[in-house]
Amino acid sequence: KNNKNDLPKAFALNPAYPNPFNPSTQISYFVPQESLIDISVYNISGRLVETLVNELKNDGLHSVLWNASSQASGVYFVRIKTDNFSDVQKIVLAK
Repeated sequence: KNNKNDLPKAFALNPAYPNPFNPSTQISYFVPQESLIDISVYNISGRLVETLVNELKNDGLHSVLWNASSQASGVYFVRIKTDNFSDVQKIVLAK
């Protein structure tokens, strides 16, 4: 049985799976309380490639699939941002 006390107490950006990936990867994240969540993907130059999530999310575990079939192979960065939390992770598209 899932107990609320077992859940993380803070925002978390979990490792993307699979990584490296082709053509898509699953990005999961934890939200401790209802928050406006922005999850965006940037290329190696820091240019915004795609915004995956930009909305109010309830508390709990969420995930979003990024299909990068229209992107070039290489290194990308996934950023999660809220009012008081930000984290970045590196992902690799290997075509």
